[in-house]
Amino acid sequence: MLGLFECSPLVKRALLAVCCLSAAAPASMYDVNLLVNPSFEYINASGILMWSATGEAETWTYLDKTELPKPVDDPLEFRFLRGGQAMLSTLSQSVDLNAVFSDIDAGLVTCHLEAYLGGSGSQEDHAAVTVEFLDAADAVLDSAVIGPVTAADRGNATILLPRETDVAVPAGTRSAVVTIAMTRANGTVMNEGYADLVELTLVPEPGALTVLAVGSGLLLLRRRKRR
Repeated sequence: MLGLFECSPLVKRALLAVCCLSAAAPASMYDVNLLVNPSFEYINASGILMWSATGEAETWTYLDKTELPKPVDDPLEFRFLRGGQAMLSTLSQSVDLNAVFSDIDAGLVTCHLEAYLGGSGSQEDHAAVTVEFLDAADAVLDSAVIGPVTAADRGNATILLPRETDVAVPAGTRSAVVTIAMTRANGTVMNEGYADLVELTLVPEPGALTVLAVGSGLLLLRRRKRR
């Protein structure tokens, strides 16, 4: 009879997967928005809380921009982001992913990025959102972008449209940086690139739970055979 560590290659792979997932991240790291203040509701004299800004990134209220409808029907949703008068304004936030390093390095994590992006009328001012995946030395391993939403995309209407993408988190990732860039087209006075409700979530790969279940089942079966 094969010993515990003399099992078949299939069982070995399953057991290895179980070991990789044994140090799984807290459930709170998955399927929740990891960004703080993602709708820019919290501000003070220093700026937009929890975000690092360049240019003239600022918030405006939907009450001030009455022609811009809210993207969602939420009574707590008052503000959206725009670019002030700068040609380029950005807002960035870093997210620590060390709690999920074992799952990431096993190739079991997907990142979901989404936001509402838009602009004003026929103006070509626009916004885009980028997520960069950094290793322990802050080197960029990969990135993904959503947007921009052009005036043609909006049908020259003053609206925000949803944009989203999914990308595998590369092995070695230890943090993610989300950057919202609002660009003013030549000839306009205000930077009317708009953004709101930015979301960054981590999703376990569909196969991860299957591998865990199969691995656990094979381990249980192996123990029974040894009795």
